[in-house]
Amino acid sequence: MRMIFAALAQDAGLLGTDCRHLNEQWLQLPLFDSARETREFETLLTRMSQRHRAGLAPAALAAEGQTR
Repeated sequence: MRMIFAALAQDAGLLGTDCRHLNEQWLQLPLFDSARETREFETLLTRMSQRHRAGLAPAALAAEGQTR
């Protein structure tokens, strides 16, 4: 990630291209889909609560559609 930031800091054209892309596409980019993010967060909270009530230990839970 640092390499990307360094490249953007050193190349104004690249930074400008990325800024234009974000300005033109922000409504379509998943990063800015707050309704989807809210639904996924609420689902994770529900799953965490269910695990707690079932007496299970905390665990890492992936959001729907998340592959990491």
